[in-house]
Amino acid sequence: MNTISRNNKTSKLNFKLMAAYFMESGESVRVEVNDFFGNFDYDQNYKKPNKELFVTGPIFLNDVCINDTFKITIQKIENNNKGITSSGEVVDVKDVSKLSLGFIGVPNKKQNVVSTEIGSHGGNLEFIEIKENATIYLPIYSDGGYLFVGNLFTHQENKKIYLSGTVQLKVQAVKNFKIKAPIVVNQDKIHFLYTNKSEERAKIELEKIITKHLTTFEDLKKEYVLKLIQDKIELVNDIESNKLYKLTLDYNLFTHKYL
Repeated sequence: MNTISRNNKTSKLNFKLMAAYFMESGESVRVEVNDFFGNFDYDQNYKKPNKELFVTGPIFLNDVCINDTFKITIQKIENNNKGITSSGEVVDVKDVSKLSLGFIGVPNKKQNVVSTEIGSHGGNLEFIEIKENATIYLPIYSDGGYLFVGNLFTHQENKKIYLSGTVQLKVQAVKNFKIKAPIVVNQDKIHFLYTNKSEERAKIELEKIITKHLTTFEDLKKEYVLKLIQDKIELVNDIESNKLYKLTLDYNLFTHKYL
């Protein structure tokens, strides 16, 4: 299995970056990731916290187009023994049971996407636990898919710790399945994301997404399902120009062939 070096790092996502690795749908790859701040180890020259988020990529998936969707399965996460807190303290990491992948995303239609930005392209998804065996679906905005990965983190003694390490991914293209925003499946939950300035518009779009994929929908009263959706929509990123909403439901409601 091939490994993508952590040296292929960037804090901006765009289509002009030279691909770190070309792969075919269904292939697995190991990706070295630096911590949030660009460190891989913690010798005397490690970087202290700043506002930049460094991610590894891009991975280029051959033979995909804008009507397709990325399907990424997290097969394995390995971390280094040390990490760094937001205050710059280097600590030993003992408990890795809460270890999560914080960033997975693609370039969107803008020229450059800052990696700390979250939205329809994915991005810094720390508010969802993305652990081993999780599956992430991402939109594709170009012919040929560009994927970036980074930012491992965990919690220990009431502190958030950022880590470096290696993530093993299986990357697939789901042909002729187009989505507008990320979908994350982890354990028995499925999370739908949507960005819009208007809360009302976001709720309408999320309703469309859910009713498209719910297989038990015909067995339930429509009014009940829509109320369930409305009650569970959360605002997770309150940026006036592009608010991000999340809807989490039980995965057993869905038997869509892609989800």
